[in-house]
Amino acid sequence: MSNMPLYIFVAPLLLASSAARAEDQTFAINIPAQPLARALDALSRQTGVQPFYADGAVAGKTAPAVNGRFSVAQALQQLLAGSGLVFSFTAANTVAIKPAGAAGERVETLGAVTVTAQTAYLADDPYNPSYHRTNASTATRTDTPLMETPASIQVVPQQVLKDQQAITLADGLRNVSGVQISPSPTYENFTVRGFDMNGATYRNGIREASWAAETANVERLEVLKGPGAMLYGRIEPGGMINRVLKKPLFTPYYALQQQFGSFDNYRTTLDATSALNQDKTFAYRFNLAYQDTKSFRDLFYRDRIFIAPQFTWKVSDRTEVNFGMEYQRDDFRWDDGLPVLNGATRPANLPINTALSDQSAHANQERNVADLNWSHAFNDDWKISQQFSAFLGSRIQYDIFPYGIHADQRTVDRYNWDNNVKSSQTYSFNTNLLGHLNTWGVKHTLLVGHDYYAYTDESQNRCCASVDSIDIYNPQPFTGNLALLPLNYGHYHQEWNGVYFQDQMVFWDRLHLLGGGRYDWADYGVGSSGSSYAAAEAAMNANHVSAGKFSPRVGVLYRAFPWLSLYGNYTESLGTNNSYSARNTDGTPLKPQEARQFEGGIKTELFDQKLTASLAYFDIVKTNLATGNPDPTLALLGYTTTVGAARSRGVEFDLAGELSENWSLIANYTYLDTRITKFTEQDVYGGVSLLGKRFPNAPRHSANVWLKYEFTDPAFAGLSLGSGIRVTSQRQGDPQNSYQLPGYATWDASAAYKFKVGPTRMTAQLNAYNLLDKRYFTGADTFDASQRYYGNMPGAPISFIGSIKVEY
Repeated sequence: MSNMPLYIFVAPLLLASSAARAEDQTFAINIPAQPLARALDALSRQTGVQPFYADGAVAGKTAPAVNGRFSVAQALQQLLAGSGLVFSFTAANTVAIKPAGAAGERVETLGAVTVTAQTAYLADDPYNPSYHRTNASTATRTDTPLMETPASIQVVPQQVLKDQQAITLADGLRNVSGVQISPSPTYENFTVRGFDMNGATYRNGIREASWAAETANVERLEVLKGPGAMLYGRIEPGGMINRVLKKPLFTPYYALQQQFGSFDNYRTTLDATSALNQDKTFAYRFNLAYQDTKSFRDLFYRDRIFIAPQFTWKVSDRTEVNFGMEYQRDDFRWDDGLPVLNGATRPANLPINTALSDQSAHANQERNVADLNWSHAFNDDWKISQQFSAFLGSRIQYDIFPYGIHADQRTVDRYNWDNNVKSSQTYSFNTNLLGHLNTWGVKHTLLVGHDYYAYTDESQNRCCASVDSIDIYNPQPFTGNLALLPLNYGHYHQEWNGVYFQDQMVFWDRLHLLGGGRYDWADYGVGSSGSSYAAAEAAMNANHVSAGKFSPRVGVLYRAFPWLSLYGNYTESLGTNNSYSARNTDGTPLKPQEARQFEGGIKTELFDQKLTASLAYFDIVKTNLATGNPDPTLALLGYTTTVGAARSRGVEFDLAGELSENWSLIANYTYLDTRITKFTEQDVYGGVSLLGKRFPNAPRHSANVWLKYEFTDPAFAGLSLGSGIRVTSQRQGDPQNSYQLPGYATWDASAAYKFKVGPTRMTAQLNAYNLLDKRYFTGADTFDASQRYYGNMPGAPISFIGSIKVEY
């Protein structure tokens, strides 16, 4: 026995040691929710551990998303949760997966695990503290890793919104490069890559009507840069903003938060979710928000009630049905901002609280939303899904607004605007077939779909009777009798049908090609009449436009290393100039807009996928860009016009994630060069040629940095401190570039303390904004204020929001 080779004794020990290392070693794992067989294949590619199983054992089963740093055993526990399967390591890099109770099995059971690095969380875990996400669905309508998506897409996760106490979309979207506020009193509006979004945002991938969206039920914000028409139809070429909503969870979670802040700002939110039955096939989520907010601006306020129940039914392992509703009512007063004096190049030097409206002005908006979506997996490779959404809204608005500065540079005339949107209806429907193929070693993710969108708006208004004249340095309330003008009825309708296909191909696990296209059929029109809605609809039918276009999309990405990807894309799009007031002086709708984009960039994941970064260069050209009418009288009546072509090019940098166990960071920078390159509608605009002019609300430079430190020292455990700086360079205030909004920098900070009271987690938090109390302007409402007299919105002075939150 003494002559027996030593390796006979050593080999089993080495094998056991190697297997133990395979079980204990941790990996950066990024696996989206998908059929279990495909998830196990992804685990093998990312860890080198080969799973073995019978095809019948995993058939029809799905695996949840697993993102974070795990050992193979920890990852398998999550992937197999609820599947009725167990696993056991059979060698250094092999693991057997069998049904529970199978003969001869050795079940791997992990006890309590002490993690010395960052704890891993599921993406939708309410306690997930990460500042980044590794996957997103907006760019491809599939759950695709950002490192494998040949487009610029940025994600603002829930924890960032919490740490910054982001109450509005504008609060959250400042964390994304290339996004600026384009103020509107009625709804939140933005410019992306210099192009105005016309109030359009998306809700779970479906376009919603213009609105000031609530954030209480938002899980994360995703921003896809560039024309996304190939998958979404009519869209602005700068990109799209998608609110991804919270979904019902089968694990109970309840949260109640009370916020209170400067200018009598009070906001209460509730979030509750749990399974409804023991089998965990039914689950609900209920979100509520109530807001009572005044403003640093005289006269202005916004009160809101928001209710959003949702339900999920897991019919089987392959079939799921989701249903949700929203009710929202806003009562507010229109804000007309500050004017620009005749010949001036900056907004008037008035106190930022100055309001030129009147206390008799009032407005409210009310909407109901219902959506239904379902999906069914035929097998592990093919899945069908459908989504339906209905939006029913109305708006009443009575406003007294300034228009026209006198020669004395202090007297302004005021007019009234009485508008009643009787009915605003949007219906959206889409069907998608998703499949996976493998042809000669090339992996395909195929998507074929159809969508339908219809939007109808009926309104009546009186515009615009002269009210009075006031001194902008000492505005007084209106006290006279207002003469009523005759009613004008308006009818606007647009309807879209689109079919599209997409193929995401993977060669040699490194080269990713995306190809696809879409054909749109669009019909839209606008009409008005002084007699009735029927007459306005008849005028619309006589002045409607039909358009069709094929929009291609091509992208290529090479993942040179697991931490580095290089990509490029080319896209085209078709869109409408979509407002019900967007019409030529003869009543006809504006020409449809078209756009194309070239983009290239670099993406990287650092520190075991804890930190992501991207750098993109883009060049976009858009034709038939809508802008306000240059004639003051026509602009007052809502008439618009188009310019021939506009170009936006620039560079964007985004960084988000964790630098260490203690430090979290989200930052961005944008360099933007915008120009009107062709002006064909008329030679001058308000006496000025627009050729070569920069876009309004499009700064050449903008940046944002937010950094948070989480204390882990036992003496300060639960305490976190955050600080951020936002910088924006000078912006043009109107299409003529006749005046500018000055550049600015603001400094924000936060402090939060988390502690336990029994099983309940409590969080006390205080956020401070504009700590240096800088005077600045968030942007100019260029559509409604093309003649400079109002619409320049000042930013808030130093202000605070405190909150108490209870979670369990």
